[in-house]
Amino acid sequence: IPQQVHGVANPLALLSVARDSIQVSSGLVLHGDPETLIKRICKPSFAKAFRKHCRGFEQLGGLALIEADTPDLAEELLDALLELRLKRFRELGRFDLLTEAPVVDFYRAAALRGLSNGSVRLFGLRVGEAWLASIYVLVRKGTLHALLLGIDQNAVANVSPGLTTMGKLMMWGCERGFDYFDLSVGGQGYKQHIGASSSVLAEICEPVTVRGRAANAAILLRSRVEGMTRSRPRLLKAVQGLTRRLRRLKD
Repeated sequence: IPQQVHGVANPLALLSVARDSIQVSSGLVLHGDPETLIKRICKPSFAKAFRKHCRGFEQLGGLALIEADTPDLAEELLDALLELRLKRFRELGRFDLLTEAPVVDFYRAAALRGLSNGSVRLFGLRVGEAWLASIYVLVRKGTLHALLLGIDQNAVANVSPGLTTMGKLMMWGCERGFDYFDLSVGGQGYKQHIGASSSVLAEICEPVTVRGRAANAAILLRSRVEGMTRSRPRLLKAVQGLTRRLRRLKD
């Protein structure tokens, strides 16, 4: 749970049973001229890489961030997102709830409703005639929440469709008056690379059964282990690699 909600302390996070989580939320404030946004709010290294990625894609037949504005295009972009995301997760040995049909149906229905009420937006990064990325975005009170992203990481060498999509979407949002770009929960390295600010989340775990107490103990142990490994980047990389290999063996 967030420590604050729109700048006001979250009452739940103030409870005595609340504790700091190992999870963080990240995002960037959008302001000023959209054309200079990336240079102004992002890290210089990301701004330089973003320009390089855009030039690389332009040379391959044109680059465009396309918003789904019809049911057919929304379906096409969601299908592209699912295909790209699940392929990527299989390569990484990770599980994704989007393998479950009811979950996909939920996101599909929300995306189609979003065409009329604006609560959900789907975007695709098109290079030539190919979709190299697709992103599912929630919209609320001036904020773009980047929720789901699918990328074809191996389509073009030395350029990143994912980071290009993020940069283009921030510019799109700034141009239309959005003032915050939410990168959601998680400490993935690309968020720090972009230059996002992070805040520690709180959590409340109140077990009421024997099984619940065991689960709570496991959560606490995992938090301590992850906290230790995250403070040691080389150890974290080794643990992540081992986890991916174990998942592949399981599959």
